[in-house]
Amino acid sequence: MNKIIEFFKTLWVLSLVTIKSLWIILKDDMKKESQTYKEEREDKRKREDKERRAEDIRNEMMDRKMNIGKKPKKENYDK
Repeated sequence: MNKIIEFFKTLWVLSLVTIKSLWIILKDDMKKESQTYKEEREDKRKREDKERRAEDIRNEMMDRKMNIGKKPKKENYDK
């Protein structure tokens, strides 16, 4: 009888260790996946910001280029 009880105790402990190990592995994998996803979003946001700034600079340069030969508007200061 003692051998049967010892067998089931051993089986129970091995099951617990296996479940705990799998839990730790899955938890670490999910953390890594989450970190990777956050880094990808951050990189995408940085690229979009960089592209937006570059577009703003191009637009500003085009506006300046188009206004080079034009005379500035005269304001009516008579009040």
